[in-house]
Amino acid sequence: MSKEGRVIALAILTIFIYAFSILLQKGAFIFPFPLNEIIFFISAIAIAIQQYKNDKLLSVLFPIVGFTFVLSSEFYWAIFYNSQQMEVFSNSLVTDLFKIIFYLGVISLIYLSFKELKSKLVEIGFIVSILGIVLSLILGNQFIEIVSLFIVFLISIKRLEVRPILNLWILLFVLEVTKLWSLAG
Repeated sequence: MSKEGRVIALAILTIFIYAFSILLQKGAFIFPFPLNEIIFFISAIAIAIQQYKNDKLLSVLFPIVGFTFVLSSEFYWAIFYNSQQMEVFSNSLVTDLFKIIFYLGVISLIYLSFKELKSKLVEIGFIVSILGIVLSLILGNQFIEIVSLFIVFLISIKRLEVRPILNLWILLFVLEVTKLWSLAG
């Protein structure tokens, strides 16, 4: 397993161990989805440092997108604001703006990750995933986002040997699935 694969495996294992410990304590399988953003951001930094020489553009963009992912969550803003300030902040558009920037970053990363692939099936998957991300943003439907990330996940598995930074797509997919699982359950 590559170093990048180990980073992703460790991140995924961590959230599953947490969920399993909650299962033993409370009888419910709940993932630590409020931490998804920071897990992705830290993993993106770790992998970007390892892959900077091989993939400079993606090594810079993945952590930036990860940072906007963190800033799009009110969970982290609550650290800096008291309850009154947080109520005013929650009514502002700041987190929505960062979420839009995050999705635009994801779309850019999908394009940059797979633009050189020439397979018709991959091109169709690439276009469908980008349209799905845009549609999920417009409709606010997380299921459409997960289906789109699943397509990116499938495309990236084929390219991991050539571009190990694509392990981050696997992590993002798993994090979003566990979030949906926890919220739906």
